Amino acid sequence: MEVAGGWKSQMLLLLFLCLTALQEPLEEKEECIVEGQNLTFGCAYNYGKYFNDIKAWQRLGASGHFETLVQTMNKNGEPSCIQVGRYLLDDNPPDAMLKVTIMGLQRQDAGLYQCVIYRPPRVIDTLYRPIRLRTCNGE
Repeated sequence: MEVAGGWKSQMLLLLFLCLTALQEPLEEKEECIVEGQNLTFGCAYNYGKYFNDIKAWQRLGASGHFETLVQTMNKNGEPSCIQVGRYLLDDNPPDAMLKVTIMGLQRQDAGLYQCVIYRPPRVIDTLYRPIRLRTCNGE
């Protein structure tokens, strides 16, 4: 009996691993860069789960890891607006929406970005599919 039960467990594990490998990563949303213009994204979140957490905007760096460009500071569930350089985060927990604005777009802004939640101890939950900014021909 044990041999049959062990075999079934191994088959279930193998099936699970195969199905996991077949799952596609989140599809990227693409946006074209129009130099000089502002671009705003909305990243919705679950109010009950994340209203009191720190939210951040990240970019994939040359190292292959996402780097935080700007993050909210308050953890009291109140609306907050933070600007670092050309990046603006507007978190409005009652609307369960994090708005990200990149001001004065430049060609070098091309890259992969994401909205995230920081949760202790430094766990990161991605809010929305990654956003790829790219330069577009003819613009």
